[in-house]
Amino acid sequence: MSVWQYAQLTITLDGRSQDRGRTILWHGPEPGAEEDLSASNLEVLGLLNKFGSDGWELTSQEEHRQGREGRSYWDAAWSLTTYTFKRRVS
Repeated sequence: MSVWQYAQLTITLDGRSQDRGRTILWHGPEPGAEEDLSASNLEVLGLLNKFGSDGWELTSQEEHRQGREGRSYWDAAWSLTTYTFKRRVS
């Protein structure tokens, strides 16, 4: 019998910090299967392709943004993007 496994990739951009840091975390289905990919030089498309080649299928994408007053949508002070994946396992 096969079942679905689910995992998430979260990318946080914080324009309020001095280094304007980017945090990338992979939350796998197994307990403790979290991986910090923040030091990775991969862009979002590269990350999505990396997990796709491991058999993960992208099922949804959700974004939360906190804007700065008087700024455009693209100049957010903070944002969190969550990508949800699934794959079938035996």
